[in-house]
Amino acid sequence: MIGALLGNFIEDPKKLGLNFANVAMFIGLLYLQVNSDKALNKTLQVIVVLLTLVLTYISTIILPASLVIIAVTLIGCTLGMVIKHVFF
Repeated sequence: MIGALLGNFIEDPKKLGLNFANVAMFIGLLYLQVNSDKALNKTLQVIVVLLTLVLTYISTIILPASLVIIAVTLIGCTLGMVIKHVFF
């Protein structure tokens, strides 16, 4: 709630470099997830991350922006499960 209220005072987030804050946060979360999860093979995690990057790139060309996250999440999770059970 405080973030929403304070966010109204920022007129142009691009001037402050805040448009990259979400991307940087998710890169940090991804790094911590890959390093801390000992149950999954690191190779599998890297394959799924790269697969998700490719899917996101292709989906932004084909789909509207509002559907990209949903579609890539569903397809990426499904392919990740299939790859894990078939190859690992």
